[in-house]
Order: sequence, then C-alpha cells, then structure tokens
Amino acid sequence: MVNLFLVGAAKCGTTSFHSYLNQHPSICMSKIKELNYFTHGEIEMDKLYYRGNTLIKDIESYRKQFDCKNSEYLGESSVSYLFYPNTAQKIHEFNPDAKILIFLRNPVERAFSHYLMDYNAGYIKCSLEYLLNNSIKLQEYQQVVQLGCYYDQVKKYLDLFKDNVSIHIFEEWIGKENQELKVIEDFLGLPNYKEYNLEKENSYFEPSNRLLRAFNRNVHMKSLIKLFFTKKSMRYIKQNISIKNQKPVLNIDIRRRLYRYYMNDINKLSELLSQDLSKIWNED
Repeated sequence: MVNLFLVGAAKCGTTSFHSYLNQHPSICMSKIKELNYFTHGEIEMDKLYYRGNTLIKDIESYRKQFDCKNSEYLGESSVSYLFYPNTAQKIHEFNPDAKILIFLRNPVERAFSHYLMDYNAGYIKCSLEYLLNNSIKLQEYQQVVQLGCYYDQVKKYLDLFKDNVSIHIFEEWIGKENQELKVIEDFLGLPNYKEYNLEKENSYFEPSNRLLRAFNRNVHMKSLIKLFFTKKSMRYIKQNISIKNQKPVLNIDIRRRLYRYYMNDINKLSELLSQDLSKIWNED
C-alpha cells in the first residue's frame, strides 16, 4: 500500500526530495517520478501539451512501480495531484492514513521558473507578457500561473488528511536540505539518515548556443535521445552544454502584476497555515 505522497507544487523541490527520500533505508519511492495515477483522466481531458508524460491508468501497473521489500514507506511524487480538485479525495479513498508532503514556493518565482522550464523545453514559444495578456486562449496559462493559487489546493488535503499533512516552504529550506529532511523524518517517525547525497535535480538549464537551444526545444528529438542515454549521462551532457549562473531576471512590471494576482490567495493561505507568508513571499 502506497502511504507517502509528494503532491506538489511543481518547481518547488519535489524532484529533489523524491531523490533524497528514496535514499532513506525505510523509504522506497516509485521507480518513475510523476506516475499521475490519480490524475491521468484529468490530464487526458486537459490535453496537456507535455510530451511523454507518464500516465499510469491501472492498479497493477501502479504497483509495479514499487520494487521494494521491507520498506516502511512506499512513496510517489506527482505534482499534478495538488492542482486537480478531486485528487485529494481519490488518494484519501485509496489510503486514508497516507502521509502527504506539500512543497510550496513564492508563487511569482514559481510561475517564472515554470515558464523558463517550458520555454527552454520548447513547449512555450511566446513571451511571459504575451502569455499573461492572452490567458483566456492559452492553455499554458494554467501551468505557469494558475498552479500558484495554492489556498484551495492545500485546504483540500488539510481537510481530509489533517495532521498527516506536512507543508514545506521552499524559501525556508533552500540551502538547508539536511535540516528539512530531519523535519520530514520526524514527521514520518523515522530515524535520522546521515548519508544523503544532496545533488539537486531539475535545476535551471539553458543551452549555450542557438543550435543547441533549437535542439533542446525539439521535444520529439529529446524523447528519442532519452531512450539511449541514462539519467546520469543526460545530467553530464546538460552540465557541459548549459549556461551556468545566468538565469534570466523577471521584469519588475510583470513581477508586480503577478504579485497583485496572487496577493489575496497568499493572505488566505497565511491564515490557513497560521503563518504570515507575505513576509517571505513579498513583492521584492
């Protein structure tokens, strides 16, 4: 029985913590991250533009993702689980005693990071300003902007799972991953593991020239290459063809516009969590 879920949000650290937690002797995370078992119907209905999404549709295929013995926790991470409104109920019906980890980040920074990821991957071809101005007709608006409206998403899990939910704020744990892992271990009732490899996953990546950038944005070519290269090989290639420490800076006017959009949601979430998030997620 799967009893540990990292449900999102996207671009808030779930990929790294999936990798970290899988190193703990008492935790076995799914072989593939983003199984989307509880949201495959919604993803298909939305016709999301991502290529190669894993969509596990039956329980037997789901169980096969957990190749472990004698683990206290079987866990998986699918960031779609936080956004879609009926998923918390589905997981609760599946296992009402499951532990839920929710990772959150300044929604403005999360939106910009998600935009850069999808732009560099070739999924988004317009500017962020154009996307915001055409929110009604662009599906990308959901993934870049709407995913950051956390209040309703988080409340559904708290209402159902209560004390079995643990919230982790990106700005509070970044650079202090070992301490945050200790918090998670205490939440799960597990002994402290001292040998984590804290190599970051899914960090910012931009190819270093136009040819490589065009290649990176060809989603069909990238899918083909992943069939022949290991994850370790792909990481090595990225490290040697990417621009390092040159992540773009968000335009101040767009930042203010996004902050105004999220301000009410941040205030509601602050009240829900009894934590003034406006001090952490401010306009500056």
